[in-house]
Amino acid sequence: MLFKGKRTSLSKALLPFPEMVEILHLLYDKILFFLTNAAEGLDWTFMKKVIKDKRREAYNRIREFILTYKIKPGQRLDHEYLRKEIGVSTTPIREALNRLMEEGFIFQIKNRGYFVSDLSIGELEDLYEVREALEVFAATKTLKEGLEITEAFRTELEQTMDLYYKYAHEEPYKNRLMLDQKFHVDLAKLANNSHLSTLLENIF
Repeated sequence: MLFKGKRTSLSKALLPFPEMVEILHLLYDKILFFLTNAAEGLDWTFMKKVIKDKRREAYNRIREFILTYKIKPGQRLDHEYLRKEIGVSTTPIREALNRLMEEGFIFQIKNRGYFVSDLSIGELEDLYEVREALEVFAATKTLKEGLEITEAFRTELEQTMDLYYKYAHEEPYKNRLMLDQKFHVDLAKLANNSHLSTLLENIF
């Protein structure tokens, strides 16, 4: 039972004070009752979705900062700044940084923290080769299986393209970059392979 060991230890320590033991037991029962009912009333599926969304938001925002040079190569990633800028707790930030390090966007120096990697031309070319292979595979799979493009999906793609052309003349580079990524990832989703679209999104 929750807190059973601590409850027993406290009870023994307070044996000379029977009134205190009784009060302790009453408090324990009320706290346990509250925690049990609170847990039963929670929608755990919703809570898991919220946690997952926070992780994705932290990852996407930090990655965007790197790709748009808001945080420059060689610059240290400050946890507190990222937490306040993105509006999430420390845990999603830490998980996002670990994921970005695995993907090569950042690196870690012991006792100093995380820093943005400076990708070489060769590394960028390697990433584009992988991206090209994934996109060709997605297009081939879509055409081979004859997957239908709905009117709503077609409209969404057209809207993305219209915004891209607008931002090409009026907005900063980062908006075009994010729209370009969205367009290609959305096309890849037509292949009905979630792992494929996730891989493409991560290396775009």
